[in-house]
Amino acid sequence: MNKIKIIVFLFSILQGCTINKNVVVSKEKVKIESNNRKKTGQKLTFESKLDCSCQEIWDAYQLPEFMIKISNPKGKLKPKNKYKVPKKWLEAKTDSFNLSISFIPIGSHFIYWEKIDRNKFVIQTREKGGFVNTWDNRIELIPTSDTTCIYRDELVIHAGILTKLTAIWATEFYKFRHKNLKKYCTQHGFGKSGAEVVY
Repeated sequence: MNKIKIIVFLFSILQGCTINKNVVVSKEKVKIESNNRKKTGQKLTFESKLDCSCQEIWDAYQLPEFMIKISNPKGKLKPKNKYKVPKKWLEAKTDSFNLSISFIPIGSHFIYWEKIDRNKFVIQTREKGGFVNTWDNRIELIPTSDTTCIYRDELVIHAGILTKLTAIWATEFYKFRHKNLKKYCTQHGFGKSGAEVVY
């Protein structure tokens, strides 16, 4: 990653924090094994209470447009070259994107969908790209009633000497995404009987 992109990345961290008092964030150091070597990474966990059912959020999250929508513009994913994104995420498949942060191109980003468990409402991805060699995201939906749930992201990151800075940016990015998710629940009829997912 060249110096200009690192400067842009640092600037994106400093340009302001996402205010979201509704998401609970926890952080800890973890050991990551890569190429038979143990490295120190960062583990971040985010939890939000949503006024919608697990099934409604699950159905929406299977659609690439939805994840891309709630991530913009802090983390904008665009298919690489002529790569065609599937209509729904597919287990055991890798999707290739170009990543931009606040409209500034950063580089390639690859998402491997290791697990998509519709029975337990769990998604596990293994992601990497640019200076980030580990970006493992576990998404879990936990029902609290027929019309409410807890949405949890568990993220493990390693990016060499930029691990701590990447974790700072990731914290703001996921708080932003949780805020957008809650907003979509309210604005687009999630949690209401017979309502459709609208983009």
